[in-house]
Amino acid sequence: MPPSSPQKKDTVTDISVAKQIDTTKIDTVTKLPYDFKSHQRGSLFLNDLSNFEVIYDAESKRYMFVEKVGDYYIKHPFYMTQKEYEEYRLKRDMLSYFKEKLSAVGGKKKNAADAQKNLLPKYYVNSSFFENIFGGNSIEVNPQGTVLVKMGILFQKVENPQLSERNRQSTTFDFDQEISASLNAKVGKRLRVNINFDTQSTFNFQNQVKLEYTPTEDDIIRKIEVGNVSMPIQSSLISGAQNLFGVKTQLQFGKTTVTGVFAKQNSQTRSVAAQGGATITEFNLKASDYDDNRHFFLSQRFRNDFNDALKQFPLINSSKYVTQIEVWVT
Repeated sequence: MPPSSPQKKDTVTDISVAKQIDTTKIDTVTKLPYDFKSHQRGSLFLNDLSNFEVIYDAESKRYMFVEKVGDYYIKHPFYMTQKEYEEYRLKRDMLSYFKEKLSAVGGKKKNAADAQKNLLPKYYVNSSFFENIFGGNSIEVNPQGTVLVKMGILFQKVENPQLSERNRQSTTFDFDQEISASLNAKVGKRLRVNINFDTQSTFNFQNQVKLEYTPTEDDIIRKIEVGNVSMPIQSSLISGAQNLFGVKTQLQFGKTTVTGVFAKQNSQTRSVAAQGGATITEFNLKASDYDDNRHFFLSQRFRNDFNDALKQFPLINSSKYVTQIEVWVT
């Protein structure tokens, strides 16, 4: 057979189409891993030099936020309703307040000591009746002190065969608290509140509670005090009372001043006389207050006649009277 003629291979012509690419549309700056916004504040961006203003539009009853540089407006204004604006102001004021207090805690800024004293904000009461009574519509509260709370669990297991299995172990909670706090409050310009409380105080009178109300000069009531009060008297004939708990009022009728106190006295007054370097103390002891193993008779004769002499108490039926006793301590 004649050799077969070689087969023709299929040929495909590659046609390359060149496209013109606009290199200006491709940003050659590498994209940042974090998406910073234009209105974001931080150390990376400088603060805007624009003047930020809020304008209230009475027709639409909305608030318009605009930014100006000099006399020119920049950016497009945006609007907020009254409710949105109230929420915005609340968040902004709270953020500004906490920033101020945090910077005051560090104590590095000027007037930081005054800011540390007033950690709570000043409250305002929108009431004319409240303002007429207290002479203002503000309430200031300044608390100070420490609160220590200790909590624990006590588990006890006793290997006592005389006890049941249930009673050999017990679990109890251990709770203890220590509070040392003081509160100074001012309501308006007329009412002041002072409270001192300490759970570790030795005496109860060390915990003080006092409310002081001072009206205007033209009122008949000059002052009202409630809580721990005192009644000092500048006289040698009558001594005043200290450490009282109750109500004290000062009234003025023209040139006459009246001070009244209705309180409970938490203290006692004792007088001690000294003579020749020795202390003399007077006391009264009734015969009916006799107590075994505490009081003793001068002789056995007084002991035998004691019951017969007190049969008709308070009348004492005794023929013997002791007028003077001298006791010597060696």
